[in-house]
Amino acid sequence: MKTKFLIIFFLGLAILVQAQEKEKNKGGFKKFLNDMKKELLDEGKITKSSVDEYYNALVSVNENDTAAQKMLADTSLHISFMSKLTKYDEKLKSFFVAASRYNLPTMENSSGKYKIFMKNIQDFRHIPMSDEQIREAFNTKSFGNDANVPNMKKGNLDVRLNMYMKLDTAYTLDNGLKIIDGRVTKMEVEWKYSEYGFLKIAEIVGRDNRDECPFCTILEETALYKYLQPYPFLKDEDWPRIAITIDYFPRTYQDINPSTIDGQLDRFYNLPPILMKATIWNSETEKIEVPDFCYFPADFKTFGVALTDLSIWGIGSMSALTKENTGYGRTEGPVPPKNPLPQTPSYHKEFFGVSSNGIIFLGDLLTKIGYDWNRIGDRRVWVNISE
Repeated sequence: MKTKFLIIFFLGLAILVQAQEKEKNKGGFKKFLNDMKKELLDEGKITKSSVDEYYNALVSVNENDTAAQKMLADTSLHISFMSKLTKYDEKLKSFFVAASRYNLPTMENSSGKYKIFMKNIQDFRHIPMSDEQIREAFNTKSFGNDANVPNMKKGNLDVRLNMYMKLDTAYTLDNGLKIIDGRVTKMEVEWKYSEYGFLKIAEIVGRDNRDECPFCTILEETALYKYLQPYPFLKDEDWPRIAITIDYFPRTYQDINPSTIDGQLDRFYNLPPILMKATIWNSETEKIEVPDFCYFPADFKTFGVALTDLSIWGIGSMSALTKENTGYGRTEGPVPPKNPLPQTPSYHKEFFGVSSNGIIFLGDLLTKIGYDWNRIGDRRVWVNISE
C-alpha cells in the first residue's frame, strides 16, 4: 500500500512539473494559475459558451422554466471586460472609468455576434478618491511596490470591470447583431498592475438618486438629444434657440493637440468629463430648462466634423449680426450673443481653437443636438462658459 501511494505521489508530482514546464513556454506557471482562476470566475457569467442560453431565455420567456427564471433573476457577476481609468481631476478629486454605451463588450460564437448593452453604465463611472485613498487603493506593497500617487493620477491605467447585472430583454438588430440588454447593479474596478496581476481598487453600487450625481446623466437622456432635427435651418429661421452653459470645463482639454491624435482618439479618452446645462427657447417666452448633465469623451460618437466648419461656426455670421443680439455680453437667452462662442477674454482660442480638444467635443455635441453641418449659417445655438 505504501509503495502504491509513493508511485501515485511521484506520478502526480511529475505531471505537475510537466504542467509547469509546459505553461512556462506560454508565459509561466503564474499565468497557468491565473488562467485557472479566470476559468473559475467564468462560472455563472455570460461567456461565449453560455451567451446563447441567456439570449434564448430572454427572447422566449417561459415562466415554467424554473432554471431559466433563476438564471435571469440572478444578479451575480455576469461579465468582465477591460477598460481605462482617466486622468485624475484635481478639482473634482476623482477618476472616471472610460466606458460607455458606445464601447460595450461584444462576443462572437457559432450562433453569431452578441453585444452586452448596459443602459445605466454611466451611473458607475465616477470614482471619487482623495490622495490618501489613492495611496491605499493602489498599494501593492505586498508585491514589492508602494503606490506612487502622482503616477496614478496621470491616468490611462488598464482596469478590469466586473459587472453585476439584472438582465431585462434581448433582441436582434437589422444588421444581425444580437443584443442582451440589462441594468448594472454593482461594478468592481480592478487595476491591472502587472501582466497577470489585478488589484481591486473600487466597488460602485447603483445610485438611487441621480440628483446627487451630475456625472451620471448624459446628453442622450436629456431633451437636447436630436432636438433640432424636426426644425431644419432652411433659410433664416430663428427658433428654437439653444443656450448651452458649461459649468465645468477641465483645463486638461488643452493638453493634447487634436492634430497629433491618430485613429480612434484613444488618448482623448484619458480626459475627465465636462459638466453643463442648457436652456431651449421655442419662442421669446416658452423655454425648457435642461439641468446639469455630463459630457464624457467615452460617449463621443461623431468625429467627422471638419475643424474649419467648427471654427467658422464659432466666429459667427454677417446675417446673425443684423439681428438683435447681446453683443459680447452673454446670457442664457432668449436673445443670442453676437458670436456663438465666447470671444473675450480669450475663451474662443483657449477652449475651442483648432489646437484644443474643445473643438472636437463641440462638434460631437452639436451633432447630437441635431445640428446640420451642411447649414453652418445656422446660429440658433450658442455656448457660454461659467466663471
